[in-house]
Amino acid sequence: MKRGPEPAKGLDAAIPAALRRGRVMRFQSSPEYAGNFLFYGNGLLVMVCLRLAVRLSRATLAEISADYAGAIAGLCTIPCGGPVSRELWLYSRYGALRFFRVGDDGSLEEIDRDGVPFVDGKPVGIMLPAPGDAGSPVPAPVAGVPAGSRAIDAPSHIIGWLKKWNAMKNSGADKAGVTGIVNPEKLPDAGSRGPAASTLPVEPGSTQASGDNGGGPGG
Repeated sequence: MKRGPEPAKGLDAAIPAALRRGRVMRFQSSPEYAGNFLFYGNGLLVMVCLRLAVRLSRATLAEISADYAGAIAGLCTIPCGGPVSRELWLYSRYGALRFFRVGDDGSLEEIDRDGVPFVDGKPVGIMLPAPGDAGSPVPAPVAGVPAGSRAIDAPSHIIGWLKKWNAMKNSGADKAGVTGIVNPEKLPDAGSRGPAASTLPVEPGSTQASGDNGGGPGG
């Protein structure tokens, strides 16, 4: 069956998602090809067939299996198992994507954009304890997912707070041997005009006390 024009809009959405998982090799549009492109990474080779979906978000697996039986049958002509995976990617006219892995028997399993299977209709990643800290889970590596690709950046205000905190701690550690005063517990406010008089370091042997205006004794 003739495939029709190359799905330019679908490729614009799909190729960046594929690059998250490895290196991409695109094919020329041809009715003889079972897929539009393949990618490989982390020991996994994935053949992808890309199709436009009129109803994307609410379509069930049974409906998708029936509507795209031809594309699934084409993928089933490619050997799979071990490091080889066959996937059907559907895209909407707005650029949204859904991903499905084709099993040995032609059945569909929905996966997220990193290749992780859905659980109870939702994408779920496996969590493992961090090395040396059983109470701090970290995402387990997933086949076909480059290391660190699932990391989430901390908000900018958190990063700024941590930088100030570390600067205060380092500054306090440097001054501890001179003045013996270290108080990194509270970060200065952005509008602070300087340290309070009560927190200023006192030089050894100085007679200046809190509230002294700088005059001599009895002044």
